[in-house]
Amino acid sequence: MKKSIVLITSLLLVIGSVSAAPEISGSFGLDYTLGFDGTLTPSGVDSDLNAAEVSITLSTDYWDLTLRDIAAAGSDVAAAVTLDVDALLEEVEIELPVELDALVGNQNFFSTSVYTDPSGAEGDYYCLYSESISRGNLPFGLSVGYNDMITVEGGIDVIDGGKFMSVELYPAEGLSFAANMASDATFDTYDIDGLAVTASAAADITVLADLDFDLSFSGAGWFAIDDASLNSYFVAVSGGKDAVSTYLEYTNEQGTSNVNVGAGYELSDAVSTSAGVNLADVFNSLTFGAWASASYTIADVTTFVTYGFSDNGTSLSDHYIQAGMDFDF
Repeated sequence: MKKSIVLITSLLLVIGSVSAAPEISGSFGLDYTLGFDGTLTPSGVDSDLNAAEVSITLSTDYWDLTLRDIAAAGSDVAAAVTLDVDALLEEVEIELPVELDALVGNQNFFSTSVYTDPSGAEGDYYCLYSESISRGNLPFGLSVGYNDMITVEGGIDVIDGGKFMSVELYPAEGLSFAANMASDATFDTYDIDGLAVTASAAADITVLADLDFDLSFSGAGWFAIDDASLNSYFVAVSGGKDAVSTYLEYTNEQGTSNVNVGAGYELSDAVSTSAGVNLADVFNSLTFGAWASASYTIADVTTFVTYGFSDNGTSLSDHYIQAGMDFDF
């Protein structure tokens, strides 16, 4: 007990005494989708704040402070802190054999994946987290890493009882794995109402076989422990050479099979183009869609425009044009 009191006291003294001007980083982005039927939909806009999506992080060598829901003066700001515990302890000459971060504040815990996700089929629609972890309850967690090879993160809501755990593993250059587990889980697009697990793996064949062109394989699985009909699977092969890139992806989402094919070409360091085709429900009521996109980057600000259609493009409402911009700072 005495050792614990000394350790906590040391941490508080270090946090209070270490002075370092924080660095500011974040991102900003917004876009609009214009349907050929006349509908105009904003994306990347917070309807409550009437502002585009923005995230701000203040960072030092010892902590990262992430600010969300930045509202008018006098209002509370949702904030979460990652304390670099091993770096703090080094200031009082205590060295840990692992990287240890304390995760505190208004936050949540979300799944990680090493799936390459070339079409956005996974990352745009799926995210595992626990519905019994509420930001308002100020959940907390720990992240433990070792030598850039493995990172284990866990979180808990002591009020509502939600639990979350994730593992990322990099056993060798070119190989990576990730797994996540959550109680009272949701896959974001639909609820699981029980325990759920995700797993993903990726192999960079270019690195493993010392190729002179890009080639990688990856896969991911989303498993509802109590109802297999809610499971989803993703498999992709991606490749490229110089300015050309391409991919082929198969997904099975709750029993519906889809195929995505795409390619990209970099005209210059600033200008890139891409296009793709989607075949939906290929073994039943097959429909297809397609899209083409171009982007231009100057001074780290990227603008883009995309034209596409879905459901065979048989009606005006199936066609759209999307345009927007984003940048990091």
